[in-house]
Amino acid sequence: MKRIILIVSCFLSVFLYKIDNVSSQELSPSKTEPGKLRQIIIKPGPKVGEDVALQCVSHESGKKDYIKYTNSPVVVLQKHYYKGIEYAKETIMLIKINLPSFIYGEEIISARFQVYGVGEIKNSEDGAIVNLFALLENWDEEEVYWEKRPTKKLVSGIEFPKPNFDLEQFSNLKRINNSNAVGWHQWEITDLVKDWANGKKENYGFEISLESNFALADIFTSDHFQEDRRPKLIIICRSKQ
Repeated sequence: MKRIILIVSCFLSVFLYKIDNVSSQELSPSKTEPGKLRQIIIKPGPKVGEDVALQCVSHESGKKDYIKYTNSPVVVLQKHYYKGIEYAKETIMLIKINLPSFIYGEEIISARFQVYGVGEIKNSEDGAIVNLFALLENWDEEEVYWEKRPTKKLVSGIEFPKPNFDLEQFSNLKRINNSNAVGWHQWEITDLVKDWANGKKENYGFEISLESNFALADIFTSDHFQEDRRPKLIIICRSKQ
């Protein structure tokens, strides 16, 4: 009887992981065995993922235009600030990845946040620096806008290597399908996820934005049709029991 219950329980766990876009690779027969590790991959899809692009365009006249993009398969981050001219344009991305309930209380060994994309600085051989910020306030995909962005704290910045073509000369569709120009990029966020799992901090998600000026970066979102290209959080953890 216990064996039947265990089998059913395992089946239901796998089924729930599928719904929640969570996969778990057990490195031991039992989750409660101390000292045994497992890898959790959280990769939200369109139904459970929350990501949005916010854009601000400042004109020389002082007028500002605010635009929000939702349900986009690719977000195009932009940053263009011109010295001596009041024109500026910036696009940022907000994304929220909820942790499965069983993570809370686990011992977090490592955590990485990964996105698939490509970036460049215009007229430069350098790659674009893309920053990841931890958001400090709750937000909703439908209600958030540029002037009501949640406060944030910098986690780290990483470089997106320069591609072998001009991003501005390619349509979004060509960028998506040009496999030689895109790849995975990751931020190490172990300490942050430890604080989430221990209840020291709330998980409100991330802001992804460009540090480099005159730069572009394409980021594949949770709404992308290719499941294996969506943003993901990879956690190595160990049960404390």
